[in-house]
Amino acid sequence: MTEKRRTAEQRGRKRESLAALYLTLKGYRVLERRLRTAMGELDLVARAPGGEICFIEVKARPQADEAAESILVRQRNRIARAAALYLSARPALRHKGVRFDAMLMAPAAGRATSGCLAARLVSPIVSPIVSMRST
Repeated sequence: MTEKRRTAEQRGRKRESLAALYLTLKGYRVLERRLRTAMGELDLVARAPGGEICFIEVKARPQADEAAESILVRQRNRIARAAALYLSARPALRHKGVRFDAMLMAPAAGRATSGCLAARLVSPIVSPIVSMRST
């Protein structure tokens, strides 16, 4: 692994940890972090305060708009497939529904302290490609 790739990997882990902390403070229960499946990796899986299971993609970019635009259709499809695989092994988790969110992070504008991030949880990021809500 190159030094550049290693640095990006460490930065990604840090952002995912910050996202998990943010969600925990908002009442979410983080179930999985960096979960690898046969269909791809899920950054975070959490139970929302209302009980929904949330599959959360974490993106950090210099601008929040860039973070949102970096989640392409191909990646959304991969997330949906990985989520379906995850839920097929855990049918009890489907009882209150499923949601696909993005945690978008960008440097906080106007902050005196360097390294401050602004975070925003966006829902949904995946249109219902596959209905995962149990009836």
